[in-house]
Amino acid sequence: MLNENLHPLVNKITSLLTSKNIDFQLTVHKTEALTSEDACKIRGDCSLSEGVKALILRCKKTKKSEAFFVQVCVPGDKKFNPKKLKKMLQISDIRFASASELFKITDGVKPGGVPPVSNIFFEIPLYTDNSIFDNDRIVFNCGDRKASLYMKSIDYKKFFTPNIVDISD
Repeated sequence: MLNENLHPLVNKITSLLTSKNIDFQLTVHKTEALTSEDACKIRGDCSLSEGVKALILRCKKTKKSEAFFVQVCVPGDKKFNPKKLKKMLQISDIRFASASELFKITDGVKPGGVPPVSNIFFEIPLYTDNSIFDNDRIVFNCGDRKASLYMKSIDYKKFFTPNIVDISD
């Protein structure tokens, strides 16, 4: 399903999933979803816990070391806990990627539209909170704030092979 009005990443993700025979549903909305709460209201057919917040973070081991980026994903009804990630990755400095960093890493995806697929499409590590898999299905913005992708959480786990960790409150 080629949609020229959406960010090209939407078509890349859906084409890849189709080529691997992974069942999913793509829904295009009239309005943009910026937050998990907005997305849940706009979608109207899922719970906040089924939604996935996908965040890109800039990390440093020490103040003088080189920065690197990771993606963390938590359910829409939970908050990301930076202390847990700091301890797990043994980093001292962490912050959200700036808009310009995000734009560069994702080839122009707007904040709020970033999908939880960084290890395949952005070549940065992907850390997914274990509670995401408490739901049979998940839904996330698919590279565009107007596009939502629904899939079974087990299929997401098998195909995208995230590092499954405890990083939420």
